[in-house]
Amino acid sequence: MKALQVTVTDNSVAVDLSDGRAVSAPLVRYPRLLHGSPRERNNWRLIASGEGIHWPDLDEDLSVDSLIGGRPSCEGPRSLKRWLERRRYRPDQIKVLFIAEAPPANDSGRFFYFVPVEKGDTLFLEMMKVLYPKKAKFVERIGNRRPRFDAKEVRNRKAKFLEQFKQDGFYLIDAVDEPMPGNATTKMKEKLIGSSLPRLKDKLHALCDDRNVPVILIGAPVYNVCAADLRNRRVRVLNIDMINTPAQGGQKEFRCKLGKLLSSSQITTSDSG
Repeated sequence: MKALQVTVTDNSVAVDLSDGRAVSAPLVRYPRLLHGSPRERNNWRLIASGEGIHWPDLDEDLSVDSLIGGRPSCEGPRSLKRWLERRRYRPDQIKVLFIAEAPPANDSGRFFYFVPVEKGDTLFLEMMKVLYPKKAKFVERIGNRRPRFDAKEVRNRKAKFLEQFKQDGFYLIDAVDEPMPGNATTKMKEKLIGSSLPRLKDKLHALCDDRNVPVILIGAPVYNVCAADLRNRRVRVLNIDMINTPAQGGQKEFRCKLGKLLSSSQITTSDSG
């Protein structure tokens, strides 16, 4: 069975089928559609020769079979929470798009856009040190002096930092939607990122709207898999070398590489000047 036409209202999604029937379902069964704007809901396309429907702005797929069978979205609550919190801080117009590897493990309670997070949010903390050193009261190590930084204070103000991140046009997404397996090797990560690359490119198209938005890739697996392919598709990847993930002692190298890249690309923040 194939879909021909899709209509989404505030309460339902209805699909005209190739056999002449029309089927519909309550929108509450599909949380991403429920939270979408009318413009986002109406931006759909048929996939798999009409056997499914894709909403690029919402990163949502719906198969005709599941609609006929009355099956709700199979997205788990943790994945939906990540999507909602990331969406909360999406800029109206993206100035720089960061692409990291994958969300942290589900049982960690951590995520770049979660508030609050009490520990282990290294990527967020290191990003704030680079983008907002004044607001974060961060002073890099000079000589034998240790870096000065109050992580607890920055965590307590995380919502404000994320709002500033948004206002400055910065946005961070992941190359892979779900957390990496706990025992994943670099080779396994690259394989998973490679299999997610078509969906990532679809996200980039929806987010950047064909504008020449600068993209910064974070982490060796992301850079190794995505850089050349995205450049071939005329995505403006800024880094010509990989930027280390700020973990396992790589925080200073992350700050150094990202800071130099932003400076050389003349990307400023509200903390600049």
